[in-house]
This record gives sequence, structure tokens and C-alpha cells, in this order.
Amino acid sequence: ADAYSFDFLGGTDVMPILGFYGPSQSTASVNGMAMPDYVTDEIFSAIADCGVNLMCYSITDFNEVPNYVFKMLELGEKYGVGITVTDSGISEYDKELTLNKVDERVKKYSQYPAFCGVYGVDEPSSATYEGAADDISVYANKINLLDQLGIWTYGNLMPCRSENVREKYNDYVEEWLNTCNVKMLLWDYYVHDKGMKKSDYFYSLSYGREKAAEYDIPFWVFVQAGGQFSDAQEHFDSAELYPTE
Repeated sequence: ADAYSFDFLGGTDVMPILGFYGPSQSTASVNGMAMPDYVTDEIFSAIADCGVNLMCYSITDFNEVPNYVFKMLELGEKYGVGITVTDSGISEYDKELTLNKVDERVKKYSQYPAFCGVYGVDEPSSATYEGAADDISVYANKINLLDQLGIWTYGNLMPCRSENVREKYNDYVEEWLNTCNVKMLLWDYYVHDKGMKKSDYFYSLSYGREKAAEYDIPFWVFVQAGGQFSDAQEHFDSAELYPTE
């Protein structure tokens, strides 16, 4: 298995290139100034021009602003950008979900041509890796229910950040692959960030290739295209190694 395709993007003739995370509606403010609305023709046109053809996550949540999600799906169809819908009614639902409940909910947006899947989870922890919460087991049922409906679920693991945790990390990845019926293996690794070692990054690439081959699924590679994020929206000079605009 060396590919996972989406009919909307062009099937196996077109490589999915994901963006994390996608445009959002205006829901926040900085220093009293409202953030602009990014669910627009201008932004989707720019995304397509960049070569990104699949948005895997957005804070635009169907559970909170369904009309904006419909707008994203419409703009995605217009500009050839697939949309993975964020729906906390599924991903963060803390009670037992049934196949019928998930099917009924997903049908509200899955009929749009640009719909490519549902956002599942980003960087789940486990009881043995990166925390006490056993998040993988929490999300496994949701991912498997969506899989029964033939719906792809985005799931992005934590990386292996140092040599002394490689055994625990292998257990973490094994738990994910053995409990969640995922269609590919992927994790993020911000190699340009301080404290990250390039040797660990290349180990992760090698390990990912081997593990994906073992489970006969594709390994999708993470590329850090940014990383200098200021939550205060303040200007700062570009640090060494970080990609600039």
C-alpha cells in the first residue's frame, strides 16, 4: 500500500496534500479587534494556488457553526479543495455513540462533493506515552464507527521526540494501529523547533516507513512549513532554521 486516494481530488492520479489547520470564521478578537472571516473565496483560492488540496482540520466546528461548515464545503467544491469536517458532536462526544447516531449526523454534510472525511484527533496520548489519559482508547470506537460507514477519519499521532523513549513510543504506535482502523500512519514533527534533534527526526522517518510497511498502510510525511506562532499576534524576527514567509 503506497497510496490513499480521494475521488474528489482525482483519485490515484492526484496526491493528497493536507493543510493543518484550515481557514476559520471570525470567532475571536485580539486587543479588541475582531479576527477576520477566512471562510472566503479569496482564501480558498489562495489555498488552491499553494497546491494544498485537502484541509484536514479547522476550528470551524459543525457542532457550533454548521452554516460555516456548509460554506466551507461549497467553497471547497468551487476551488477543488477537499474538506475534512470538524464535528465535536462526534470527536468529543463523551457518551456511547452508536453506528446509527453517527450515520444520522454525518449524513448532514457527507453529501457535499468536497467532503472527504471527519476530523478525529490530533496527538492523542496513551497510558504509557506522553500522559496518563488513555485517549487512544477513547477515540478508537469513534474512528471504527466512521470506518464502518466508509468514512475516512483524520488521526495524527505524537512524534518520537528522543532516543530514550523509543520503546514506549513503539508501544504507543502499536496501540493506535491495533485499536483504530486507520487508513494511514502519520504524525507531526516540528524539526525546526528548539530542542528537536535531526537524528530523532530521521529516525522517525525510518521507523514510520517500516511500521507502515508492516501494517500495509501508507506513511504520510509531515512537513513543517511554519512554526513561529505568536498567540499574542506580536511581530518577531525570524529565528534560525524556521521557514520564513
